[in-house]
Amino acid sequence: MTLRDFSEQARQRLIEAIDRHKGEDEQWWLFSRLIDAVSDLFIAEDIKHYAGDIARYHEAIIDKKNTTIEQLNDIINDVHGVDVIYSEYIRSINDSMTQLASILGSFSEALNTNQPDGSLAPILRSESEYQAFMAPIYEQRDAWRASFITREVERLFDLRAQAQVDELLSREEYSRAAWYTLTETEKYELLLGLIAELNMILGTKVDISILNTIDQEARADGTLLYAVYSAATNQISVNRIAINNRGDSYYIHRFMVHEVRHAYQYETINNPASHLVSEETCYQWSQNYQSENYRDGVQSEEEAAQGIEDNYEIYVSQPLEYDARAFARREQVKMPPVYQGSWEE
Repeated sequence: MTLRDFSEQARQRLIEAIDRHKGEDEQWWLFSRLIDAVSDLFIAEDIKHYAGDIARYHEAIIDKKNTTIEQLNDIINDVHGVDVIYSEYIRSINDSMTQLASILGSFSEALNTNQPDGSLAPILRSESEYQAFMAPIYEQRDAWRASFITREVERLFDLRAQAQVDELLSREEYSRAAWYTLTETEKYELLLGLIAELNMILGTKVDISILNTIDQEARADGTLLYAVYSAATNQISVNRIAINNRGDSYYIHRFMVHEVRHAYQYETINNPASHLVSEETCYQWSQNYQSENYRDGVQSEEEAAQGIEDNYEIYVSQPLEYDARAFARREQVKMPPVYQGSWEE
């Protein structure tokens, strides 16, 4: 399916028009240039004046722009290429909508309460019968979702959400100056509000009934833990020592974004349909989430004994951490990441 006529016949017609006007230009070159200059200033070529006669419009543009055959070929190739891309994109949307209609039809059939005898009593099925009936429908749904939610769709959502976070943190109440006027209790209240806002942007469900606190001194490498997300409680804890470290405590805003992104990852792993994440990314996250595959950045004796390398660079380049840091706009270690997801450079 293409949107315009790119046949050889159409191309030859345009070439003939170019040859015709080229001959006229060679005979009346100076006069033609003068007419073109005046028309550029005072006369606007409007396609509506050529409604129903596109060939005449092409003639007028070729004459006005002194188009060459080489330029025509370039235009045809460029425009045809764009047409093909959009044609395929529209075709894929149409295919996806057809698949979706089929899935909805299957669900409708599953939920249809009309019985062969005309009664409205629903068919009672056991759990195993129900699952057997729904299995092909779910399979069709998952196949449609996998084909529709590509890495590019995922990337577009991530960039949009990231821009919304940037806009959120640019508000006065989240400014550096405002932060340093708050008491410790007020800081906790602000951070709970921030989590609530991030939940709305990312569609996450982090528990905001309480903000847990921990006390943890700087680690051996001098770094300080700011916050941590617990999948077990679906809550975020903040480090009181980091909160009260006046010099650097403001950065906790970005750390909160980082931790809510971890909640986003966890929700996706447990329910891939919960967020706009591609099948490939979901697989990467789920594999990294396994305890035997996750690295905390500290080389333990057990890891050393097994020949497993673990350091800070490995920690920040793994799928879960690289994604969370990229989304929160935290500085990345300059090394090839194991995974990039939406954040390909």
